[in-house]
Amino acid sequence: MSVNVTFASTVTAYETLETNVSSAAAAQRVVTHTQFNTAKSLTSGTAVPVTILSMFEWSQTGGVDTCIDLTALPSTNNDGGDVDATGLRLQIMKIKNTGTNTCVVNFGAANGYLMLGAAWVINLLQDQEITVYGNELAPEVGAAASDIDTTGTAADILEITLVLG
Repeated sequence: MSVNVTFASTVTAYETLETNVSSAAAAQRVVTHTQFNTAKSLTSGTAVPVTILSMFEWSQTGGVDTCIDLTALPSTNNDGGDVDATGLRLQIMKIKNTGTNTCVVNFGAANGYLMLGAAWVINLLQDQEITVYGNELAPEVGAAASDIDTTGTAADILEITLVLG
């Protein structure tokens, strides 16, 4: 199995200048902002390598921490087995809260994975999402660094994409 990922983080904004700008015709008064956009194509051979992909829906348990174990991720090809990311780095993490309540995502209480440094916490309200690009700077997954915890309300579901390499 090979993994090829196209990663994009973009915001394209159009700003229309006031009509009192006499040096520009109306059609040229729109400024398009794209300078800070990011687009990357990643494979096992790129500087930021990717070799494992795990995409899944994650059900919450009411008010109780639910642990995502990076050493036992759901397999994308539905072969019934888990994917072990030991020795790899979390290159991309995308999480969307499809539920109606706030969901907390954090570094993991037992064997915390410190992708965003010590004691990181992300609160996602209804329909909010976040994408984090690790850029080969996230720590390696191992026995003492493998858990990401989520806390939410029963029946709320997160859509999770994890790309490791």
